[in-house]
Amino acid sequence: MGKASTFIVTVSGLIGSGKTSVCRELSSLTGWRVVSAGTILRKMAEDRGVSLIELNQIAKHDDSIDKFIDAQLIALGDSAEPLIVDSRLAWHFIPSAYKVHLVVDPVIAGERVFGAARSDESYATAEEAYRANAQRQAIENDRFEHHYNIHCDDWNNYSLILDSSTLTPGKLAAIMLEAVQAPDQMPRCLLSERLVQPHENEERVFGLFARALPESAVSESHG
Repeated sequence: MGKASTFIVTVSGLIGSGKTSVCRELSSLTGWRVVSAGTILRKMAEDRGVSLIELNQIAKHDDSIDKFIDAQLIALGDSAEPLIVDSRLAWHFIPSAYKVHLVVDPVIAGERVFGAARSDESYATAEEAYRANAQRQAIENDRFEHHYNIHCDDWNNYSLILDSSTLTPGKLAAIMLEAVQAPDQMPRCLLSERLVQPHENEERVFGLFARALPESAVSESHG
């Protein structure tokens, strides 16, 4: 599995894909500590008295926000302990990590964010949460492309693409742990029927459908 002093799993994903819950479950299985970039962002937004969407807008013109978070992510690469890093960009700043990316049906993502009822993300309906997710996702993707010339939606950046639409966080964490322990035996892309049209008599892996990664720079499903 690699040396404990250098082994790191980064978990990125679409808004509403359940990164935080999955990281918590993976931590329970392994005992590894979770470091969350989202927690850092929310604290910064709270300190400034703005929403996450507003902070992302500010960050488009204020490099200090990204530089502060980037420096903390880069430093994690020298960690003396195994870590689970919950961050959309940790895969970029810690290239030696095992990189998991969670995808999700956007309707389900909207329902999850609406149901979470966070103090900094309060919506009247799931539809409103759905629209806010799309707006925030677009702002973040544009910012990351501008600042780093990277595409978070390019699935080839990651070691494992995992669809969280239909499975519990505990099941997803178990799949991730198995992938970490035997990466050569795990398909790199596992999607649910919510995101793909399954082929007739297609064999499932953990209840999901294995898919080859697209050759194009950005996946057709999430480009």
